[in-house]
Amino acid sequence: MFKKSNVNKFIKDWKFWFKLATMILIFVAIIWDLVVNISNPAKEWIYEYKPENNEGEPTIIYNSTGAALSYLSFFTVQSNLLVAFWLMISLIKQEGDHKLLTTKVSIFVATYITITMLIFNLVLLPELCISEPKTSDIHPSNWKGTTWFKQMTLHLVGPLLFIFYILFFMKTDEAKGTKEFLKNDSLKVMYYPIVYGIYILIRAEIRIAMGMPTTGTSTYPYFFMNLRESWYFFIMIVFILIGLCIGLSTLYNLIISKRINQKQT
Repeated sequence: MFKKSNVNKFIKDWKFWFKLATMILIFVAIIWDLVVNISNPAKEWIYEYKPENNEGEPTIIYNSTGAALSYLSFFTVQSNLLVAFWLMISLIKQEGDHKLLTTKVSIFVATYITITMLIFNLVLLPELCISEPKTSDIHPSNWKGTTWFKQMTLHLVGPLLFIFYILFFMKTDEAKGTKEFLKNDSLKVMYYPIVYGIYILIRAEIRIAMGMPTTGTSTYPYFFMNLRESWYFFIMIVFILIGLCIGLSTLYNLIISKRINQKQT
């Protein structure tokens, strides 16, 4: 049970309300987006392929479970869920008192959500504007207000709010020097992206072996992960992501360290 004094302390703390509001915003956007994608049979959510005739043309079988699993396979969704769960745990646990709330892990989560934000706004959104005809429903110029809400919450507003909080307001006394962070933690930030990438590539090969196309989000969630289309482009993206993971996490550690050092002087 929570002590009454602790509850009152939380209620009077603006950080509590900031984290609660950000968490609710992200969860609403994810749940809303999930429901829309599952309930819309026009989306490319594919559970199973079966040959329709002797030429091997596939029949798409839609399944809500398959749709949900495919949706949850997007890095955008997973990184936003990490943020939302971080915020949720921080509402009931003191920052630093839980494994997810340590400075190191918090920096990692901030790094992942930053990559989500950068890739969407600098790569995916411009690619949609260029590749899709303006008459298409998925062209950004034809997005409805609800679509803009979901996209901007998960790819811009939510990430910025979380990054801002972690860098400037998260309670922490752990200040690592840049050399120490690079030596001990900089490679660890890549564990999750590596596991995610391996999972997506293995899943893609299994689905292609089942007769699914080599393109499309049902096989590869992001076009730049399509190893079959352009392996050298894929390798280039891998090195860029490695640089982003190490660079962003090191930068965030430096900012937090400077903030702590300023408090101590």
